[in-house]
Amino acid sequence: MATARLDSNRAMSAEAHEDQAVVVDFENRWGPINDFPNQDVATAMFRLQEVLAGEQLSSLELSEGLIRIQGTSSDPQAILQRLEQDPMFTEVVFSRATSNTRYYIDLRLATVNFEAYMVRYFPDET
Repeated sequence: MATARLDSNRAMSAEAHEDQAVVVDFENRWGPINDFPNQDVATAMFRLQEVLAGEQLSSLELSEGLIRIQGTSSDPQAILQRLEQDPMFTEVVFSRATSNTRYYIDLRLATVNFEAYMVRYFPDET
């Protein structure tokens, strides 16, 4: 009796296991595309524009959530502090020597984690 019940339960769950396998296969194939980190470039640029209002920006690079900016300002330290206080940005640092008027700052978008994405989907490449 117990064996018959076990066989019946296995037969009823076979379709669910097949469906589960389809879902796992879909996630494995499309996960790297669906979960690619969204950098929301437009929002980041508008926020930088607000933070840097009145300052001169001479260069901007954005790659994998890392933003590198450089320019001139009468108070580079104030720019760094404003960026540090903005919740959109994290890991805000002077990236190289800064003079009294010239600044070089690296910062990350707080909502973008390319390292975790790479570890999850491309562990052999990290």
